[in-house]
Amino acid sequence: LREVNARASREGVLRDPITGNVGSIDSAAFIDVVERLAAAKSQETLRIYAAEDIYTEGPVRIRFDFK
Repeated sequence: LREVNARASREGVLRDPITGNVGSIDSAAFIDVVERLAAAKSQETLRIYAAEDIYTEGPVRIRFDFK
């Protein structure tokens, strides 16, 4: 997630002046991902995608996908 934040900033998305972040995630979705990874019996590939179009003023909302 830090990489997503850093890349979005490098690509020109403006940071939130209070938090310094450019992205946001759904807390429930994040917890689900953490639980799935913790319970995995084999190696999983997690991909992170933009959940919607990205604009300069942000925020960048992301979604998770397992392959």
